Amino acid sequence: MFLDNNKFIQITYHVLKIEHDYNTNFVFIKTSEDYQKNKNSPNLIEIKTGWKLLTWAEHKEIYSSCLKNDSATERLDFIKFRDLKLRTCLKTWDFKNDDGVEVPINDETINNLNPDIASGLIDGFEKLTEPTNED
Repeated sequence: MFLDNNKFIQITYHVLKIEHDYNTNFVFIKTSEDYQKNKNSPNLIEIKTGWKLLTWAEHKEIYSSCLKNDSATERLDFIKFRDLKLRTCLKTWDFKNDDGVEVPINDETINNLNPDIASGLIDGFEKLTEPTNED
């Protein structure tokens, strides 16, 4: 019933890096079939991450800070909610820069992530930790 904040959920992502003339896209591999098709690609990147689960207090704080008042109704700023959840829950990864030095997880690093990467990371975490309609 109580969370052990010293234990992390380990999630390994497989990402295909697709380079174009003016930009680079990152596509997260979501099925074992797609992984099998691309497992020998030199453009396949593996990212190992560690995530903490939100406590009720953290969830409340993040949720309430993301509420917007529009006239007489309140609505959730979903983008801000996911951003704060990413910043709060992502605790470890094995990203390294071009010199082989580990990249720290901090606000500056998260702000500079490619949007495909940031979105794919939080999508994977939410898929594993949030109930679906089938649950």
